[in-house]
Amino acid sequence: MHKKLTVYILVFTLLIVPFLLKTIDSRLEIFPSVILPSNSNPIDISKDISLTKLDLYGIDNLGNQKKLDYNKFFKNIPISYSHWIIRNNFGLNNKQNLSFKTTKLGITFKTKSKVTNQEVIKTKKWLQKRLLIQECSDSLLIIKNTKLIISKDTRKLKEKLFVNDTIFELYK
Repeated sequence: MHKKLTVYILVFTLLIVPFLLKTIDSRLEIFPSVILPSNSNPIDISKDISLTKLDLYGIDNLGNQKKLDYNKFFKNIPISYSHWIIRNNFGLNNKQNLSFKTTKLGITFKTKSKVTNQEVIKTKKWLQKRLLIQECSDSLLIIKNTKLIISKDTRKLKEKLFVNDTIFELYK
């Protein structure tokens, strides 16, 4: 009995810390996650649905933009990770110091980027290889951000809005 109680107390102690951190602010969650994912609410279908689409482009031999094939570009990386990798700019634009306030307690936290210059260089070389495989110049990678609006009535694409391009110069 004493042994079981000790195990329960130990497990409770180990799990309460990540739970409390996530309760304060989701950005404080420990990775890998111990708590179940949040924000998994159903989509509200009483109004138009807005989605973000991110496409990768390179520059071909003639100087034209060429849409890149996700599967070839990300090769061994699960395609489900690609959206988040792209949204985080492949880790190339990490700010050195970042501070944020927690949503519930208003406590300010400061974090430092864990990305080193060597990792940035290694990532740029990887990106250059991925561009060359798709017969594009290895100097520029373009991310096109598009907003898709799906009609609540017809459930078909209603609007396609250009948001912005992010251009990475890989030899800078």
